[in-house]
Amino acid sequence: MIPPAVVVYSTNYTSTIPGLMVEFNFSSQPVGTLGVTTYLLGMAAGSVIVAPLSEVYGRRPVYIICLALYSLLVIPCAMATSLVQILVIRFFG
Repeated sequence: MIPPAVVVYSTNYTSTIPGLMVEFNFSSQPVGTLGVTTYLLGMAAGSVIVAPLSEVYGRRPVYIICLALYSLLVIPCAMATSLVQILVIRFFG
């Protein structure tokens, strides 16, 4: 089951695209949607790494570690000063 916070984090970005366009001075809508794309690519890449770990160590420890990292990576995303920083952090989040 996907935690509700993951769904909120993946979709609330779309409502901030107009503000990001103004804040970081870009006018291209496709560039704005890169945050959603990089997040989904990160989820796909993370699944390849995390799935085998949950088989070896069990789901509980892997879920706890992943949730802690996910929660901590929200902070640098909120403090980012450029769109590139947001994209990289969202990929690893």
